[in-house]
Amino acid sequence: PIPCVPWQSQTSGQVDGPYLAMVLPASTEEGRKLKKRYAVFNRDHSIAELKGFEIKRRGELHMIKYFQKEIFKTFLKGTDLQTCYDIVGAVSKRFIDIIDTKAVNIPDHDIFDLITENKNMSKSLEEYGNGRSTAITCAKRLASFLGNEMLEGGGLQCKFIISAKPFGSSVSDRAIPVEIFKAEKPIMKQFLRKWTKDHSMDGDDFDIRNIIDWAYYRKRIGGNIQKIVTIPAAMQKISNPLPQLAHPDWLDKKLREINDPFQQRSIKNFSRNRTSPSSQKGLSRKNPRDPDSAKSVQAICRGIDTGLSAGLSGYGYAAGQPEAEEATLPDGSKPTAGRGPPTRTWLEVLA
Repeated sequence: PIPCVPWQSQTSGQVDGPYLAMVLPASTEEGRKLKKRYAVFNRDHSIAELKGFEIKRRGELHMIKYFQKEIFKTFLKGTDLQTCYDIVGAVSKRFIDIIDTKAVNIPDHDIFDLITENKNMSKSLEEYGNGRSTAITCAKRLASFLGNEMLEGGGLQCKFIISAKPFGSSVSDRAIPVEIFKAEKPIMKQFLRKWTKDHSMDGDDFDIRNIIDWAYYRKRIGGNIQKIVTIPAAMQKISNPLPQLAHPDWLDKKLREINDPFQQRSIKNFSRNRTSPSSQKGLSRKNPRDPDSAKSVQAICRGIDTGLSAGLSGYGYAAGQPEAEEATLPDGSKPTAGRGPPTRTWLEVLA
């Protein structure tokens, strides 16, 4: 015989936490929400989970990675929200100052480490066809001074920076491979003049600080600081912890409207919510089969019957009772034959 085994249903779950803190970024665009991006910290200040940030992406701008690595643990400092953002703002200021001062106090090799991007080409250059990207531009320029054998096969690693010249060109057309700065001086100058389309370059023009598009990198690092620091601070009613990095226009407008003491109030604030006649009619309807509704109808009928009985009693009648023998009207006359008392109550009639 087959043994009878009782059916069982089991559900296993995992409870996370409790945690010390959680950092959530904000979007730089109005009305847009960022999904699946957060940093969770254990009570011993270690990172429990990190998801969606650039620090985990390959080939991302090193400066952004360094910023996020330092800024996350800084959120655990301070005694309250204001002091926390003061400390976070000081750390952010160091990174934005590097851009604003054009890294004047930083050695060249550290500059390359901060602003170099690294892209891997999984396919050969021919397979990309007429596509345009910073990695494709970098690969073509590497082949132009190192030889076409660099493009054979796949897996080419492209390390590049973004130059300010030629002005007006797209970012993909301004990618310059870092390897050119390791070449001999004449070769370096020749190709830099060609790629920047500035044949008048000479002397200090070949300094890396004068080639980099600092506005591009400020936008990159500044946007990251806004997402993690300044916009979340504004949403929590904290003044901008990094004043040299302005809020986006939409957020600045919203803050001005909130803090304006002479703000014009909307006319909607002076109106009250009133139920529409149609909704009132719908609310007043009752199902006649509803017990409560039936009780209400009976009460109304009972009131009608009571009122009619009182009126008839004034003429010498009592509703539902036989006619009195000496019934008289108020003027002393006797009622006519057609004016007899009711024989049934109104409840009986309505039933």
